[in-house]
Amino acid sequence: MCGSLRKDKLRLGKDKGSQMKILIVSGFLGAGKTTFIRDAARRIGGSIVVLENEFGEVGVDGDLLSDAPLEVVELAQGCICCSMKTDFLRAVAEIDSRFHPDALLIEPTGIGSLSLILASLSQDMGNGAVLARPVTLVDAEAFLDYLEIFGEFYRDQIVNASTLIVTKSEELPPEERERVFWSLADLNPKAEIVLPPYEELPREWWDRLLEPSGARCAVPAGNSAALSLESLGLRDLAFRSRDALEECLDRLGSGSFGRIHRIKGIAPAGEGWLRFDVARRRRTIGAWRAEKASSKMTLIGEDLDTAGIRKALSEFRAGTV
Repeated sequence: MCGSLRKDKLRLGKDKGSQMKILIVSGFLGAGKTTFIRDAARRIGGSIVVLENEFGEVGVDGDLLSDAPLEVVELAQGCICCSMKTDFLRAVAEIDSRFHPDALLIEPTGIGSLSLILASLSQDMGNGAVLARPVTLVDAEAFLDYLEIFGEFYRDQIVNASTLIVTKSEELPPEERERVFWSLADLNPKAEIVLPPYEELPREWWDRLLEPSGARCAVPAGNSAALSLESLGLRDLAFRSRDALEECLDRLGSGSFGRIHRIKGIAPAGEGWLRFDVARRRRTIGAWRAEKASSKMTLIGEDLDTAGIRKALSEFRAGTV
């Protein structure tokens, strides 16, 4: 288990006799899981620990939660639904027994199987924890493409959720937004479907997030394991400027270095630090606080040309012309 828990950052924990509530926040690459967890932590109250599962060896999401009222524990270099199942269950038990938080929010890697994670927790959870109804974030812009490309794996995250939170639908034509909504309702007719902006939902809705699911999940019979994707983690990055970072992301997204599904990172660019995130065709770049920051980047995709990616990055580094 990577990372550490510090009681000075945890708000007052639950009584030892009460049960820790576990909420799984699922969603494919770039759907907005980390942003949702930040918002949830500020609304549901109590002491909170987040268990971050990073597919690659370089974790970024933990840094993005560093100013939220919670503690972060990271499990990296694998997926908690399969290759890291034992480490995952051990980490859940340790968090509960040592720190007694009111809630544990689990953010699986975007390419993990929700059904397998639910089955693991249902079968191995003791009396000290209660599984809440799982949430899946759905990127509306990418939904139809991902449904076609990733098929049953992508459906697994949708059909096994109790709540589907739609993100990134604001720029879609009305007819496409409606198509996404009805497709989700058809795939999972029992789920609550939340449309943007979820930030404006009343306090009562956030309080219900931690209500127990009351169901136990069997191990799925089909092939719902994690996708066979690759990751590349990079550290000690520094770009000449924001324009250089933009050009670098353009180059990486050109298709010349494999099929890259996700790029995210934090790095200095010119006179300031920037956070950047690329998922499918959407790119966001924003200012990042420099204090205690460490530069890093993670790429996830298929048939990655790691040597070519490293060479391309070197062309945009600070100190090069």
